[in-house]
Amino acid sequence: MQLTRVKSYRRGWATPRCYISRLPEQSELAEKLVLDLRDAGVYVVERAAQVQPDDFVVVLDTPDYQNAFQYVASAIATDKPLVRARFDKTQLISLALTGRVGTHEVKNCLPGSFCDKTHYPVSLFDLVLNLYAIPLTHKGFEPLRQALHVQWEQTLAKFASENKTLAPKIFISYSHRDEEFKDELVKMLAGLQRRGVIDAWQDRLIKPGAEWFNTIKQAINECDLALLLVSADFIASRFINDEELPDLLKRREKEGMIVIPIIVRDCMWQSEPVLKDLQALPKDGKAVIEFAKENGERDKVWKDIATVIEDRAKAKTTLKK
Repeated sequence: MQLTRVKSYRRGWATPRCYISRLPEQSELAEKLVLDLRDAGVYVVERAAQVQPDDFVVVLDTPDYQNAFQYVASAIATDKPLVRARFDKTQLISLALTGRVGTHEVKNCLPGSFCDKTHYPVSLFDLVLNLYAIPLTHKGFEPLRQALHVQWEQTLAKFASENKTLAPKIFISYSHRDEEFKDELVKMLAGLQRRGVIDAWQDRLIKPGAEWFNTIKQAINECDLALLLVSADFIASRFINDEELPDLLKRREKEGMIVIPIIVRDCMWQSEPVLKDLQALPKDGKAVIEFAKENGERDKVWKDIATVIEDRAKAKTTLKK
């Protein structure tokens, strides 16, 4: 009904045209968008060769899409000239499919944000207004937009929070020289991961061909808890000190994100300004390597660490509710 009103308002104007640039695996969302946009009176161009200079190009933006955009031979090779021709122009609309989600006021809605599926009706309405060149603050449509958003807050968002609690995301920062310890930790956390208590991420999960730097930065920006596997190699790592720790500690300071150092090999971590004031594991800062595997001490210390992580994750989940 709301989309029909937009179409009726622009009756007599030229029909807006758009082309959806996407990866093959995004076909489900693309097909839904095509149907909804056509219901709103938008002409959706099906082939890149049919796109005209004034047509909108709508990009289903994800890290994988951005990575594919960098390569000549990719699934979106024919789309790239269309996108490049619209850089810095209103005819290029990027829809963000990843990012942090949560309740917010209508004034804080991010145009083009499609990362929350429950927010889809509001995001779609904003997209249609954009395609019809109608300001989001237009007096004729602002009440409708507000009503959609209130409905989302009271119904859709509530339903989602009651029926699907998102597992807190955990970022594991480590030196590749400490891969053995990282693997031991991941194995101990596997049960929590399987039950949906946590969603642990480490750089070995980066897909082949993905833009690794941007993927790591995104994981840092989206995590709820960070684990630092501390050793002399961790402290000496330029990448960790320049690209990971500053962002993690900034989020800890501004957002209260939890950062837990886990001492895996003995080192001078207590002399490090960014580490010395953080409560470290194992207890008393004794390095994991000092616990023998043969008698089960290593498994016990990892179990104790996993228990702390579980408690922190469940507390974070309770706060989200």
